Amino acid sequence: RYIRFHVDSISGAGGGIIEIEAYADLPSKTQPPTGTSNIALTQTSEITANYTLSDTYAASHVIDGSSKDTSPPNYWLLPDSTKGKITMKFNQIYSISFLRWKNTHNHTSNDRATKKFRLFTGDENGMTISHVGTTSFTSTPKWYTILLENPVNANKLRFKVDKYYSLGGGINEIEVYAPD
Repeated sequence: RYIRFHVDSISGAGGGIIEIEAYADLPSKTQPPTGTSNIALTQTSEITANYTLSDTYAASHVIDGSSKDTSPPNYWLLPDSTKGKITMKFNQIYSISFLRWKNTHNHTSNDRATKKFRLFTGDENGMTISHVGTTSFTSTPKWYTILLENPVNANKLRFKVDKYYSLGGGINEIEVYAPD
């Protein structure tokens, strides 16, 4: 985190430094770390939602690898005026430090989106809050990234919608990254 220079000897009137360059391989806050893969897409053994608008908007759509807001729908929506959650269970415990998720807007209706959410991680012994976030509605949904400063070992992930835009909340896609 720090670079220190110490002048041991001088020549002439004094010592000095003309230029310093420092490089670091820092993790990206927008792209998955190298050497990781999306375990939500390949290692999810079960995905459930406590509420769904209808079977057309199933929870399984958030891990289908498609982030397009299309018709027929490929995203999850909550019923009108209802908070809800999606819970994913992975095949084993993974070290999770990076997530991406894309909000929805319900295709051309523009009447649903997640505004405030909590992310929980854990295992069969319980779950703890790993992140709290807020978003704003846009008619062109965007990706949000979550970089956990301290990776968590988990085989469960829960995304809980606490506030929503207009009629209700939803999620288009979730990506969860762990080392290969």
